[in-house]
Amino acid sequence: MKPLIPLAKINFDTSAGIISLCANASGISHLNFVPQSTDDWQTRELSLDVTTDVESLALATMHLNQAKSELLEYFAGQRQQFSVALAPKGTEFQQQVWQALGQLGFGETCSYADIASEIGRPKAVRAVGTANGANP
Repeated sequence: MKPLIPLAKINFDTSAGIISLCANASGISHLNFVPQSTDDWQTRELSLDVTTDVESLALATMHLNQAKSELLEYFAGQRQQFSVALAPKGTEFQQQVWQALGQLGFGETCSYADIASEIGRPKAVRAVGTANGANP
């Protein structure tokens, strides 16, 4: 079994609903909107390994605070680009898809076929859609 990466977590209110953020020492690893029904949410939370390591916790907390600030600015219409470090966990293919998605500008859209071509895998359109759906 692979060791879990220690995480720190916060929940906060936005105009779009409650957001839950998780971070490790490298950056933000998960962003989720808390659903109205919390049954599924509580089950997913149990799989998180919340850290007690002081140094890792300090770095993770720094990332959480920066992300919270940037998200609140975004929802207030004051931000269009984010600078917080990201550390999503996924396969190499998923990482390529997520990196390509991260290159899209504010308000810009594209198709799964566009992303598949961008990462050099033009026939992987459905896999791009699946990776997009797994985006933490």
